[in-house]
Amino acid sequence: MCNSYHQRVLCASTTLALSLAGCQYAHGVAYRWPVDSTQRAVPLLMAARPNPCRSLVDIDWALANASVVDLSVFDVQGRRLQTLITGPQAPGTHVTFWDSRGVPAGTYIVRLRLDGALFETKIICLR
Repeated sequence: MCNSYHQRVLCASTTLALSLAGCQYAHGVAYRWPVDSTQRAVPLLMAARPNPCRSLVDIDWALANASVVDLSVFDVQGRRLQTLITGPQAPGTHVTFWDSRGVPAGTYIVRLRLDGALFETKIICLR
């Protein structure tokens, strides 16, 4: 089981072909994906830090397989504020940066979407 932060990082960094069956993620990370009988490996949105933030945010994520991804930031009303990445990405771990200085204080959602899967994490911005 990947219950603690350190176990999640270990799962993601050492086993990129991770199947999320049985792994429970906390700390603001939610995941939804279509369940299939093959238990195929799926992407993982690992962390956004610092959280809460005041300026730049590191968004760490990993892919088990090459995929076309859409990584975007939304406000709590569902409006897309910025698209960080869109297009094909190689398997492995990735770090994407978001400059939050242009948005007011509040809660924002980072969404990683691909192949019918949707991963979300919340970021709180302070001023």
